[in-house]
Amino acid sequence: MDKDELELKEHLKAIKKEALEKRKKEIIKRKQGSQHSRESSAIYVSNISKHTSQLDLITLFSKYGKIRRTREEALNCKMYQDEKGNFKGDALVVYEKPESVQLAIDMVDGTIFNKSTIKVERAQFEDNKRKLDDVDSAAEDPPNKKIKSEDPVTSAHGKDNIPEETNKQDGEDGNVNEEEKTVILANVLGVHQKYSSEEIDDITDDILGGCSSIGTVQSLKIDINSDEAKVVFATVEDAIKCKLQMNGRFFDGRELVAYMLSDDGDDGTQNINTENADTDLIE
Repeated sequence: MDKDELELKEHLKAIKKEALEKRKKEIIKRKQGSQHSRESSAIYVSNISKHTSQLDLITLFSKYGKIRRTREEALNCKMYQDEKGNFKGDALVVYEKPESVQLAIDMVDGTIFNKSTIKVERAQFEDNKRKLDDVDSAAEDPPNKKIKSEDPVTSAHGKDNIPEETNKQDGEDGNVNEEEKTVILANVLGVHQKYSSEEIDDITDDILGGCSSIGTVQSLKIDINSDEAKVVFATVEDAIKCKLQMNGRFFDGRELVAYMLSDDGDDGTQNINTENADTDLIE
């Protein structure tokens, strides 16, 4: 590894460390001020094949997020039974993070599983004050599966021209923090290069084009001091997809480092590979 590569790696580590420290403080403050309800973390699955086991469901849905554990340390996947103890064909799965719910719905709802087309939707309970630790014991009956339909947002992609009202598609109360929908793309600019305003505009447009192919972008700003791009998506799910797709990809010969603004530091993007610069994100 030559001198420039070492400098680049150290530069990225420094800016990320500073950003992570700031975010950790913000996350602690945010967690102290708000708590997610049970409904936002649970999915209701129906039309499941009677031959499906609990392990089958856990294996399927753990792909889209970490499943919460009960007080007995069992993974929180409840399969509903009739009076005779036979599986009824519906189940409740509780995730640790609310964003896993929509991801599971997008990826699994309407797909064939064990020769049956299953339905996946956000679980809703009559008792909105039910504590998270009580889901496995209190939900003896299936949750109310009626869901409010929401029209997709059709606003045009722009750098900063989408109204704040579009945030409501992330949840029923529209209270999703912007940090949870924000992706930071580090290394979008050359450390030792100087750019004109026209060049910055061109780079912004290129990055916007790549991110817009993943989901609706609400805003995109490039910080020439940190060599980072801040991309705010309309939904948490699109932001997560952007992080997964963009991290490690190449842009103008530089490897991008992508992480969520709401990450707590364990995002798996610390390692930077500077050897394979043959697949640029955008030419």
